Amino acid sequence: MQWIVLAIAVLMYLLIVLFPERKSWIALGAALLTILLGVVGPLEAVTELINWNILMIFVGSLVIAELFIYSKVPAAIADEIIDRAPNVGVAMVAILIMTGIISAFVENVATVLVMAPIALALTKKIKIPPTYFMVGLAVMANLQGTATLVGDPPSMIFANFAHYGFNDFFIYHGKPSVFFAVQLGMLVGALFFYRFFSRGGTEKIKVDREEIVSYVPSVLLIFMILGLALASFLQSGVSLLAGLIVLGLACAGLLWYRGFEKKSRATTLHLIRSLDWDTVLFLIGIFIVLGAVTEVGLLDRFAAFLSVLVG
Repeated sequence: MQWIVLAIAVLMYLLIVLFPERKSWIALGAALLTILLGVVGPLEAVTELINWNILMIFVGSLVIAELFIYSKVPAAIADEIIDRAPNVGVAMVAILIMTGIISAFVENVATVLVMAPIALALTKKIKIPPTYFMVGLAVMANLQGTATLVGDPPSMIFANFAHYGFNDFFIYHGKPSVFFAVQLGMLVGALFFYRFFSRGGTEKIKVDREEIVSYVPSVLLIFMILGLALASFLQSGVSLLAGLIVLGLACAGLLWYRGFEKKSRATTLHLIRSLDWDTVLFLIGIFIVLGAVTEVGLLDRFAAFLSVLVG
């Protein structure tokens, strides 16, 4: 059975690499195969292997991220940074650092959607190709996405497997954790991009300022971070409390969007439908397949092999 599960897992990852646009269906197909072969039971898959807390955190943070974009607060902060920057190099690196900071708490795709228009406007003003700046945005977003529990789905998968809570990404067993290692990478990246973009000139950049729609999504985002920190402190690992807090804040945000912002039912439903449900399905499949891999003892064998290999 171990060889069959190993073959399913390897084939799944190979197909995901070859057909990334179909990753959710590939992962779900592999998960269904492990259930049909009797490696894991349907009830076990739903109640034990699928981490609903992680999924609630992911969906809730997506909703809050969408509302954060709608509020225009990130764009307004970026405008302020650009206005205060003395030259092109400082302005561009400041935007890249801001991209990283947002990405540590907001899903990567949403972060890039917030910052990409600003990047394009900047490069147009100083008449340079946008390619390198967009690459910088992607690098910073992906780098900082690993810094916290809510930054990116891979962090959530890791937290599920290693039983990490939100605070464990900052301090683990009394020592600096993932977050601080990522910041070292960000500093190196910032120095590199400063030297690269400083060639764009020394003149100060002027931008048209964005009008802030509301600060409510910013408050929700702050409460989400504080709530996750509190839940991580009260319970080890990714607790049910953490998922309920984030999902509850997301529901409050949707009620605010529908009621106080007077958005139509169709507009609100469109926001919900536009969330990254593909990744939600992908995570469900991955949780079940990883559970099957653990169930048949493949991880223990791999750990023993590595132990022999490194002496």
